[in-house]
Amino acid sequence: LTPESFKTVTGAIVGMLSRARTEAGGTAQPEVMNLEWFRKDGTTYWTEVSLALISDDRGNPVEILGVGRDITERMHNEKMLRESESGAPLFEDAAFGIFHSDPGGTFIRVNAAVARILGYDSPADVIASIRDFGSDLYVNPEDRLKAIDEIAKQEGWGFFEAPWRRKDGTIIIAKVHIRL
Repeated sequence: LTPESFKTVTGAIVGMLSRARTEAGGTAQPEVMNLEWFRKDGTTYWTEVSLALISDDRGNPVEILGVGRDITERMHNEKMLRESESGAPLFEDAAFGIFHSDPGGTFIRVNAAVARILGYDSPADVIASIRDFGSDLYVNPEDRLKAIDEIAKQEGWGFFEAPWRRKDGTIIIAKVHIRL
């Protein structure tokens, strides 16, 4: 166990034993906690553990039953969700382009990958230079409107490809996953 998880589980056991001494009879509720463990190679993994105090016929605690399950993936997903909600690392450091725009076709926010893909020096340069997707970015402005219409019919999520114009005038095929 990691030191923090060790504190968590020992505190839970002490609490269970303390309650068992003060509560006569009855069934104690199990304690459920998330614990981080070390593997032999030094990496960690997470488990959700439920601990229950087992008593003898006279109500004396004799053992603790523990049941656990691996929740490493869940903990990882929760961390990624927290980071995406804060917006910073997932958005800014992504290796692929991510942007937010308004319905009229103006960038609100772009990451460094978008700037690199489009040939600009920085996200701020993209936002300052591309004032309207339709005329400044799309080779065929009607492609944007067609894509938005199709995606609106698909519950707001979709994918499309369209030719975009980079800063130097070269044409690239943008593969865009979009949420309206």
